[in-house]
Amino acid sequence: MLSREEILGAKDLEFVEELIPEWPDKDGKPGVARFRQLSAEDALALTEEMNALKKDRLFLLLVRTMCDENGTPVFAVDDIPSLKKKNIRVLIRLQRISMKLNSMVDIEEGEIKKPSGEEVIAASPIDSPEN
Repeated sequence: MLSREEILGAKDLEFVEELIPEWPDKDGKPGVARFRQLSAEDALALTEEMNALKKDRLFLLLVRTMCDENGTPVFAVDDIPSLKKKNIRVLIRLQRISMKLNSMVDIEEGEIKKPSGEEVIAASPIDSPEN
């Protein structure tokens, strides 16, 4: 049986990397985006932020989950206006990766879920997940 110390000391948050050919690096190679899995505390805070900034949910999700190799966020909320000018197909692809990593979506089933586990009936790529 796991002890309290073992559970609380476990490094259980994952990272995922994705190649982004549309965003090449300085050498012309496909860029790499890294995503972090949110802690329960961060996921609850994100839910509150998403409720407050409904029209910017897609961008807020990327701001809170995209990170560098050290786990430091790549973007800030102030970057949302600039992110809105990027390729929507790329943004939606990245959104899906982040949602899957953070158990907000079951890609195979097509269900979109809130961090609380509730199922969402439908959501647009820009305003997901809602309610």
